[in-house]
Amino acid sequence: MLPFGGLCFVVFAGWVMSREAVRDELSIRDPALFALSLFLMRYVAPIGILVVFAAQLWK
Repeated sequence: MLPFGGLCFVVFAGWVMSREAVRDELSIRDPALFALSLFLMRYVAPIGILVVFAAQLWK
């Protein structure tokens, strides 16, 4: 169930929390670095976590 918790976290942090709250929590001041991290949280990390979750189901 650990991948499911991680998926919930990145979906919440990437899509539900405000940009300012995420920026403050991560302490990222560089706009380019923050945009990259937000992109990774929104699109790349959920796909990766789903792959790990699926791999665990088929063990």
